[in-house]
Amino acid sequence: MVSLDDFTEVLFTEQQIQQRVAQLASQIVQDYDGKTLIVLGVMKGAAPFMQDLCREIYREGLRRTGTIAVNLIEDIAIMSMYPSPERQL
Repeated sequence: MVSLDDFTEVLFTEQQIQQRVAQLASQIVQDYDGKTLIVLGVMKGAAPFMQDLCREIYREGLRRTGTIAVNLIEDIAIMSMYPSPERQL
């Protein structure tokens, strides 16, 4: 089992992640201006990142156009693995 003690270094700071999310949102608004974008997170762990990205897309659209520039449809796919007789867990 993995624990937090197994992680010895921080790869990206919170500020770096926020900056990259803002860059992604800016590019998405540029590419999808006036279009519909489906944002699908896989598993519940994706929800915080998805929320931050979608929030930043809305903000960037408001900054650029004064309105919501991209129509977002957000959803999360939850998946499960069920053991079969052939599969060892």
